[in-house]
Amino acid sequence: MVEARRIAKGIKTIVFSNLESEEMIIDAIVYGGAINYITKDFYKDLPEAITNAAANISSIHHSVAGKILTKVHQFRQNDLYEKISPNQIEILKLLSQGCKRADIATQLHYSEQTINNEIYKITNLLKNNFPYVDWGQLKKRHTKIIISLAKKLGIISFFPLNVITNYLIISV
Repeated sequence: MVEARRIAKGIKTIVFSNLESEEMIIDAIVYGGAINYITKDFYKDLPEAITNAAANISSIHHSVAGKILTKVHQFRQNDLYEKISPNQIEILKLLSQGCKRADIATQLHYSEQTINNEIYKITNLLKNNFPYVDWGQLKKRHTKIIISLAKKLGIISFFPLNVITNYLIISV
């Protein structure tokens, strides 16, 4: 497919395949430049996809859209986890347990200013994942909002958890 696109610049490619793996779909779109990917179970949708492609209407077929969205979500999640430090996660956990910044500083052997700096860095990481949030509030570093967003992203748990080897104990 890449070779065909190199030879015939401007060609619009729709992949019509029985292969449904996430990797195959993502590779066809990202590296192959496909504008749509339709599984063969939905052959009846091919004429509409061709018409849309000719009219420069972008669409991703529903037979693969869920897999693409899942992959995009995983990518964003992994990107966030690579950027957030273990110390920042620990600070978020302690904040979610109701600890004050001064207490967290004492417990982690940091200055309170260092804790504030780490919370500022966390806030900047969260901005990329929640562009619709009122950032005026987060600039003021409202702890409840930061904790809520961290929970939505799965950085910290919704429940107080104690993990012992392979067992999960939820305290209610």
